[in-house]
Amino acid sequence: MQRTAQAVCAGGGIVSSVCHGAGALINLQDADGNPLVRNRTVTGFATVEERLAGVKGRVPFLLEDELRSKGAKYVRSTIPMTPHAVRDGRLITGQNPVSTKAVSDRILGALAETE
Repeated sequence: MQRTAQAVCAGGGIVSSVCHGAGALINLQDADGNPLVRNRTVTGFATVEERLAGVKGRVPFLLEDELRSKGAKYVRSTIPMTPHAVRDGRLITGQNPVSTKAVSDRILGALAETE
């Protein structure tokens, strides 16, 4: 999956995730070997949402913290568990499960730009 996502990104394709799926972005690298999320605006399941869902102590790491540790510009909605998606070029991420439609809309917008 990692090699495929890196190849898609290197080829100018769209890489996206929703919720904890952003965990798959943590170890991706750009063409220069830097973290793909470095200096990129991204989102994923927020620490406050981990607490509200009661899973903070059961997950192997806090996604928000991991993304920031890789140099990402992590952003989140001010209201937990509400739709929130961000697009940074062809990297599109959604904060939580209810963000799926917002991510899809941004993907469609990015695809429309290539027509």
